[in-house]
Amino acid sequence: MSDTPSSPAGGSGGSRPSSNRRRRRRRSGAPKSSGTTSSSSAAAAPKSTATTASSPGRSSSGGRRQSSKGRGNQNNRARGAPAAASAPAPARLSAPAPVAAPLVAPAALHANRRRARLLATVAVLGPAVLVGVLVGVAAGLLVGVVAGVALAIVLGVVLRQASRSLVVRLTGARGPRLGEEARLVNLMEGLCATFGLRVPTLLLVDDPVPNSCSVGRDGHGARVLVTTGLLERLDLIEMEGIVAHELAHVKRGDAHVSSLAVAVAAPFSWLTGHDRLLHRLVGRGREFHADRVAVGAVRYPPGLHDALVAMEGAAAPAPGSVFTGRRLAATRWLWADPMVGRRDEPTLDELDATALRVAALEL
Repeated sequence: MSDTPSSPAGGSGGSRPSSNRRRRRRRSGAPKSSGTTSSSSAAAAPKSTATTASSPGRSSSGGRRQSSKGRGNQNNRARGAPAAASAPAPARLSAPAPVAAPLVAPAALHANRRRARLLATVAVLGPAVLVGVLVGVAAGLLVGVVAGVALAIVLGVVLRQASRSLVVRLTGARGPRLGEEARLVNLMEGLCATFGLRVPTLLLVDDPVPNSCSVGRDGHGARVLVTTGLLERLDLIEMEGIVAHELAHVKRGDAHVSSLAVAVAAPFSWLTGHDRLLHRLVGRGREFHADRVAVGAVRYPPGLHDALVAMEGAAAPAPGSVFTGRRLAATRWLWADPMVGRRDEPTLDELDATALRVAALEL
């Protein structure tokens, strides 16, 4: 047994170097199997290279797809397709709202204002000059001039205030009684809102002849005069046309000119019985132009035509009527139907004639 060599000694001598080598490798941090690591690295390198080489190809194909999509969007925009949701929508300019045409032309209103100033000047100029001359002869030139100017100012104020009262006295108009003709007041209030006017004072003339007129100016006590015959003869639609006709006179400034014209021409008309001066002062065609304005303000334009037909077909005025004698001469061309008692007069060149206005409203 002693002759037999010890195998553990020889085995241990052969295994020690390998274990020492393993210890040194663990201390140095080297991988356990270098052969496996090198092979896997070698295998991974071509794969990463292939991936890197293939990525430009994918990005270029993606770029081609993006560029083709961009060309498609441009084509869609060229064909009128809506833009992308991310693009801001262009601002839309809204069209301006239509402006309603005025019922009365400013030129007509300015012309009537100039006519009213001229009438007032003519009315006060004569008395003022006469008094100024007399005072100047008696007390000196300067005193005469001052007296004439002061009288002109006073007469101008009195004329504006008294002119419409003169028409009321000539026609014998009165205020409506309590509860009388409430429908006419309602019509007037509604139409005043359309015209942009203050509601005038309503006065009634006790006469069976259907007719109406207006005096004064808006904001300074305009008056609308209506005969009792008109209330009895016209229905509501026809009455609306007549009220609109009179409010058109107020809006145009005709009513103010009319009251001043009566104050200027009344002495001449009362003495002579002629109304030509009054017609010239109030202006020719005033009734015709008031019709044009009225039909644009009412809800049923043919109502004014029917009202004028009813007026034209009325009976002649009786003796003592407002529409006879000197009172008619002093106020004739203020009335909506100025041909009362004068139906036989020629009217070919008269725009204010009732028959011609009826024919014009039928067009």
